[in-house]
Amino acid sequence: MAFTPWNTAHGEAAPAYLQCAAEVPLSPADDSVDTNTIVIEGAGVILSFGDCPYIVLKRVKFVPLVMADRAPGGGGATIVLENSIRLNLLSGQRRSINGEAYGMYFCPGNGTWNEVYFVQKGAVLVSDLEQRVQALEDRVFGSQS
Repeated sequence: MAFTPWNTAHGEAAPAYLQCAAEVPLSPADDSVDTNTIVIEGAGVILSFGDCPYIVLKRVKFVPLVMADRAPGGGGATIVLENSIRLNLLSGQRRSINGEAYGMYFCPGNGTWNEVYFVQKGAVLVSDLEQRVQALEDRVFGSQS
């Protein structure tokens, strides 16, 4: 019988709250972040999710800092993810997060992190979809006349 090492947190451990920084260690070797659910708060640029000797998948909730004198989502502080070899984003480009967002990140055990899933809350996507549908309807129905 073969045994496979289990390097992720077991069960539903409480989320770990981490501050936004150039390097936010999601799964350091000292196991100080012993959960699969992370909440990153604050503002700034994230260049890496840190070195990780484990094969892990982490769920991350991004909560950008909102200044008291600014309305939420109104151009306040943002969290920026910088696409690189150590942080491979689905878009392949730098991402600015200015509202609550969620992502899943996989590390194959070599310190590189790959984005598996990302979504940002908000109505922007709905209006974008409505514009796309309208453009398609214009093309379809406009060419039939």
